[in-house]
Amino acid sequence: MDELNSQIFLPGFVLVGWTFLINFQHYLTQKKAAKNRDVEYRYFKTYSGDAPDYLSQSREHYKNLYQQPILFYFILIGFALTSFETVDIYLAWSYVIARFIHSLIRETTNFVPHRLRIFGIAFFILVALWVRWGLFLFNHG
Repeated sequence: MDELNSQIFLPGFVLVGWTFLINFQHYLTQKKAAKNRDVEYRYFKTYSGDAPDYLSQSREHYKNLYQQPILFYFILIGFALTSFETVDIYLAWSYVIARFIHSLIRETTNFVPHRLRIFGIAFFILVALWVRWGLFLFNHG
């Protein structure tokens, strides 16, 4: 794989690293909830029942990083296997930055209007990446 094709993967690696970091943070949050007896151990068996807000918020954040981003990782592979332009790399980095900001909002103020706005921006960046790749495929396929 030449240097240009490998550049498209760098934003993905950064987002994966961020996801691993949030994974670890979520583990610590679960451990805190159990240690403080804010939740019963049986809660972790099915993740149902009463849980404090901070634990529910952490779990939702954790799950979010395994939902929409799968489409991002897939599109990066698609671009690497076919073709992409510099604008696609910029869009990929923009998506990662938007997801990072979304995470920061979620972990700090969790102010829903701001979180929703940045989530929407990330979504439209992802749509733009897919449209660009689809246009390439249909025009060169």
